[in-house]
Amino acid sequence: MQLTDHHHLPYNPKLVERAKELRKNMTKAERKLWYDYLRNFKYRVHRQRTIDQFIVDFYCFELKLVDISIIQSKPCKLYQAKDLVKNNLL
Repeated sequence: MQLTDHHHLPYNPKLVERAKELRKNMTKAERKLWYDYLRNFKYRVHRQRTIDQFIVDFYCFELKLVDISIIQSKPCKLYQAKDLVKNNLL
């Protein structure tokens, strides 16, 4: 699936509520990264974004960046981000 509009990414509606919960309950590392760097970054960065069947910690369309910095607490994130690239979602 090739994306042409970055404002509409494919997502699973069942994951939206969980993504909202994760945004409200960020880990200490996610909170530091968000408030110290990404919140006012020159490119728009989304927190806990649903993409296809996944929830990614941070996502920047312009840079084609998915942040997977919290690998220890979420061991499957690296595999999931590779799936996003493989399926041409990023």
